[in-house]
Amino acid sequence: MADVSQLTDVAEIQRRLAAIREQERKEDLELRQMLAKRPEFDLKMESLQRLRPKLGKLHADSKDLFELVGSTCSLAENISSKVRELDLAKGRLQSAIRRVEDIIDLKSCVEGASAALASQNYETAAAFVHRYLSFDKAVFASETDQSSKEAFTSLDNTHEEIMAIVRDRFALAVRQRDLPNVTRFTKLFPLVGLRAEGLQQFEQYLCSLAAGVSSEGSYVDRLTHVFEHIAKIIDENEPLVDTHFGPGSMAGPIAALQQQCDSQAETIVTSFIAARKLESVAHTVSRLLASSTFPENAPDPREFDTLLAELALLMARGNLYFAFVRRRFTSHPDATAVGAHDSEECEKLIRNSGLNRQLQVLAGLYIPLEEYYMKRSVHKALAVDKRDPATALVSTMVDDCFFILSQCSRRALSTCNVDCFCATVNHLVTLLLSDFTSVLRVRLQPRTTIDFSSLQERLQAGLSSNTRVNFAPYEAVLIAMNNAEKASEYATQLAVDLKSECDHVFASHLSRDQVKLESCLGDVTGLAPRFLELIEVSRQFSSLVLWHAHSTRNIFTTQSHPTLLSPAYQCQLGLLYLRSAVLEPRLRAQAEAAFEDSYELSEEDIANFDTSSPQMASFIVAQQSLLLPLRDLLSPDNTARTVLAAAEASALLLERAAMQCRFNRLGGLQFDRDLRALLAQIATLTQWSVRDKMARLVQMATILNLDKVSEFLEYWGPAAQITWRLSPAEVRRVLALRTDFRAEEISRLRL
Repeated sequence: MADVSQLTDVAEIQRRLAAIREQERKEDLELRQMLAKRPEFDLKMESLQRLRPKLGKLHADSKDLFELVGSTCSLAENISSKVRELDLAKGRLQSAIRRVEDIIDLKSCVEGASAALASQNYETAAAFVHRYLSFDKAVFASETDQSSKEAFTSLDNTHEEIMAIVRDRFALAVRQRDLPNVTRFTKLFPLVGLRAEGLQQFEQYLCSLAAGVSSEGSYVDRLTHVFEHIAKIIDENEPLVDTHFGPGSMAGPIAALQQQCDSQAETIVTSFIAARKLESVAHTVSRLLASSTFPENAPDPREFDTLLAELALLMARGNLYFAFVRRRFTSHPDATAVGAHDSEECEKLIRNSGLNRQLQVLAGLYIPLEEYYMKRSVHKALAVDKRDPATALVSTMVDDCFFILSQCSRRALSTCNVDCFCATVNHLVTLLLSDFTSVLRVRLQPRTTIDFSSLQERLQAGLSSNTRVNFAPYEAVLIAMNNAEKASEYATQLAVDLKSECDHVFASHLSRDQVKLESCLGDVTGLAPRFLELIEVSRQFSSLVLWHAHSTRNIFTTQSHPTLLSPAYQCQLGLLYLRSAVLEPRLRAQAEAAFEDSYELSEEDIANFDTSSPQMASFIVAQQSLLLPLRDLLSPDNTARTVLAAAEASALLLERAAMQCRFNRLGGLQFDRDLRALLAQIATLTQWSVRDKMARLVQMATILNLDKVSEFLEYWGPAAQITWRLSPAEVRRVLALRTDFRAEEISRLRL
């Protein structure tokens, strides 16, 4: 504002004046705001004034507290310095006490060791020497006392003397087989500083005990006696070794004993293989298996039953012994002494042992013999198959084959060898999927030639609606279907049983073995659906074949279908031939007969009908008379499958026949009643639901039962919550079957 007096321009002067006035206005506003807060400031000042007297007292109290803390700190410092002095004095006193105790112990060791040696009390002498060896010789390094030096010299001499005595007396006890003295001097080795040497000497002694095993009895008994003898040695001496040489020290003696076990096991197994001529037998069997042909002079599988049992027992004994060794390596009471390293060392010892190699040789001989036994035995069971006299539903092949295979798989499981078991199970699965399934598949293909001329004469002569069908030409097929279902049940049960037994036998095996077991057991579990697939392939045969005896007209002739009479064609197509050339045409004839008369009915016609129309009633009665005999020939599940197949085929052919018929309103109502009667009749034959098989027919009945065309829209679309099996074009075709529905209304429907 210093240059205001120099302003000469009026506009500039006015601008400056306006700025000054604006600044003045802001300052006045701030001042008024501050004055408005004055009551608040006054209240705060009053509260501060009230606190002023208390501040003086607070200052005085703080000063007193400071002085008190200062004096306390000084006192604590004085006390801590004295405590440090006392602690230092205590440490020096304890060191002096230990020094005195060591000197006293040294002198007592000298006197005690000399006296114990003189009285041949070697345990006491060894204890004094052990105490001497635990001394910290650095403590006595600066000792200038002549007596201490003489004491050390005396104890060194005593140490040498007691070591020599322990070595000599232990060797003498071993030569004389003096077990008490062997145990006595074994305990002294660690006390006199010879732990490693003592453990090695004791290992040699244990090996000498294991060498003298009797060689009498059968091969299985001899090998079992070797394992039991070595296991007994380990059990009896493990507490001694662990107590005096430290936890886990038995690993060395076990490894040494394993060498003795390998030597004796190799001798026994080699003698067994030579005596049984196993290599020659295995070679012959492998050659026969590779050629897949078994001449008349081929070995009888029953001859191998005892041999396989011996092989299984030999492998079982060996694997049980290995399980014992694993437990001794990994189940020590002191858990801190055992770790992954011990398990790895144990597996390495077993893997590299001679016994393991001999067990692998036995497994290599066992697997082809077991495969040959299974295959030949199953082939014989299939060859002598006959209808089971205990039941009219199955033949003997299923029980015989699964008994043989179950026996073989359990024998392989008893070997406790994962590779043997998995190989046997794989052969079992292959045998069931090839030879056993091939027999079932062949028997599911009827080889009966249909005599059409004879059939036509029977049809023309007419059959009453309650005539029962003769199933003799198709008995083999029906029994094969039951066999397939029973085989599925047995396969499921076999898988469950083997899984349970494997969990018990192989519970402690490695993870890679568990994966292998799960894989092969999964193959056994997969057998059940494979057998059921055979039934699904042929399930329609047993129901559709029934219709040939009740056809009301002859559809096929030699002239119209010449290839159907060809035996080569029948053999080639099997079930497909029976279904397409014989069964379905007869079913089609029945369906067409049901719609020969129009469904343009009057109220008088409806009144004359009971529940269903005469032609549909005939269809229903004929179907029931055809399906009922199956209950005596098929298992319950196979009967249900056949009924479903018949329902599916009936629905397809009835639908095609209905599309050629004409309906009115009352005819649609009657068609719905006919269909309900058919469903009710089928429901009496099986508890399985058949509505899904006949869903399209049910929806056709719904459409044909409408009062008017536009009413259909109430059933169409997402809001109706109906899953339509009919397409829009098919819906229009069904609506067109009603003679009272106009084509223009049908075409105007927006579907």
